Amino acid sequence: MANLRIRVELNKGRVGMPLGKMANITHETMKFLKMVCEDIGALEVADKWIALNFENDSVDFDCEISSLESVTAKRGQSAFRSIMANEAPDAGVFIRPATRLQYSQIAAPIDIDEIIRFGLYTNGSQRPEAWYELDRSRADAITEEIPQVVSYHGEIQGIVHALFKETDHPKLVVRELSTKNLVDCFFKIEMYHSAIEVLEERDAVIFVEGQVTENMALGMVESIDVTDFRLAPEFNVEKFNAFIGSVPDLTGKKSTEETIEEYRANAN
Repeated sequence: MANLRIRVELNKGRVGMPLGKMANITHETMKFLKMVCEDIGALEVADKWIALNFENDSVDFDCEISSLESVTAKRGQSAFRSIMANEAPDAGVFIRPATRLQYSQIAAPIDIDEIIRFGLYTNGSQRPEAWYELDRSRADAITEEIPQVVSYHGEIQGIVHALFKETDHPKLVVRELSTKNLVDCFFKIEMYHSAIEVLEERDAVIFVEGQVTENMALGMVESIDVTDFRLAPEFNVEKFNAFIGSVPDLTGKKSTEETIEEYRANAN
């Protein structure tokens, strides 16, 4: 098992900091750390970051999360380096634009002449091997580089929350399964019967395909101009359980995680 650690220096060389400012910076940093965990496939431990190694007369400390698979920890190091240096990530590492935007938000509470420093530990090092600085101008540049709203053809999976039909733009409001957010799914009048069909089962899971509008700052889908509704296939627990372990030698000498990592690297 491995750990993932960064050092945060909020007020290097200065004594004291307003408590409210420190709380706001820490809050935005925690949101950023959790989003990085989501991006590297470690959502189950996103709330388990701990602070340690506080330094006297300053607001400097380490943030660490432990008990990670070594491959996951390496993805995390790559993600931090990519975001903080504003570089493309390594093969097999996906970083959402919303995560990069959240990094810029860490600087929102600081004054124009202040700098937040992040030190990146790698490969079990006792000291940070690389340092990155974030100030208000750098944060503004990140915000300008990343569009706040993007549109693309895509799909969501969820459960119908509500139907609005007496309007110029009828819609289903769908609660997305992965985020639990409500998404407005606008459809044309001629698709009305298709929309009604997916309402027959109260808790049915549906796929909604169309032109997606996503808020990058919030990292959430806001609406879809629908081209297709369809019911998701019914999940059969017995068939799923029967599949587990049915092909034990499929990945050869490699673990499942190593095989998936290799596939992601080759796909990119």
